[in-house]
Amino acid sequence: MKRFCLAFLLALLISPIALSQTTLYSENFTGQNGKGASGNNLDVSGVNWSIDVSEADLDSSGNSFDYFYVTDEAFAAKDTDGNVIWYSPSINITGYVNVSFTLDAYTSGNNNSNDSFSAQYRIDGGTWITAENNGNLTNDFNLVVSQTELSGDTLEIRIQIENDKNNEVTTFDNIWVVGDVATTEPITYTFEDGVWSPSNPNNTTNSIDTLNIVTGDAVIESNIICNSATVNAGASLTINSEATLTTNDLTLKSNSTRFSSLILNGNIIGNVNYERHVNVQAGGNDLISAPVTGQTFGSFAAANPNIFSNPSNPSQKLFGPWDKANASYLIYDTDNPADANVILQPGKGYRTASADNSTFTFTGTVNKDAVNIDIVNSGPLQPFEQEWNLVGNPYPSY
Repeated sequence: MKRFCLAFLLALLISPIALSQTTLYSENFTGQNGKGASGNNLDVSGVNWSIDVSEADLDSSGNSFDYFYVTDEAFAAKDTDGNVIWYSPSINITGYVNVSFTLDAYTSGNNNSNDSFSAQYRIDGGTWITAENNGNLTNDFNLVVSQTELSGDTLEIRIQIENDKNNEVTTFDNIWVVGDVATTEPITYTFEDGVWSPSNPNNTTNSIDTLNIVTGDAVIESNIICNSATVNAGASLTINSEATLTTNDLTLKSNSTRFSSLILNGNIIGNVNYERHVNVQAGGNDLISAPVTGQTFGSFAAANPNIFSNPSNPSQKLFGPWDKANASYLIYDTDNPADANVILQPGKGYRTASADNSTFTFTGTVNKDAVNIDIVNSGPLQPFEQEWNLVGNPYPSY
């Protein structure tokens, strides 16, 4: 008949934490009678645990019948005359916190101080450690063995028993390993007035976190990974040469009076978006340049429906460079493949205007190297027009 320790049952009944945890491993030896070692016989077929009886003397002669095996659907050791060991399989605890294990341990007969029971564990194949509660026992006992607050990738449990009399039996049963699913709440790291809050994110972030640079000049000094990062208008972010920022989106903002700034000495992995404020057409055109590179005009226009359009021909956008050959501004047309496929060139200036006095979003990669633009003195009309060259800042730094 199986035995369940009353203390373990009471713990399950009164502990809300235990009831909410995930069972990662359990072994109650049901249906395994005879599995293990008895006398000279060894049978561990069809089970996921293992044993070592190399130091034992399991006598099966005469009236003696020594064993280290499952009987009455619990694992028992009788008159081992040497150390015997039971090993659990390797238990996967990756992604769990507050991992703990419990097991029932009890004796029958007349055990004494020469008889021993030890429950140990190890994490990720490391050193074996004795369980903190009832991990080492001698004499007679009926107790729950337990260990809490474990974490890692793998957990192994081993039970060592030694007894030396024909009437001494030590039994263990009902092994449970439970844990809480590791959940991490996203953290927003805010830089304002020269201070990070709630803490400096360098070397501490993960992929669900957010960076928000509100004011001042923030510096990334080491590798950071985050879901998104935002640099508000008037603020700046510097990424040092030894650092890499990995993010789904880095967004730099601006308004009619202030721009954000990015100084990239290190590296960025992920999308970079610059929301560049552009005057409304009724208030006068703007001369701008792309602060990132790699974006075609077609994708740029699709992402910014607020580019002022020709009312009678909406595919014509008030966006284009200065054409020195004709001394006039070009007007790109999204229906014209030659215009739509033009890659916005870093360092090149463009005349444009918005329909709503808000921002255009440029998306691409950040230029780190020198950008060369030819300054040409030529043209068909007035000498002062021949001198005109429309160039702009090829970097997202102001």
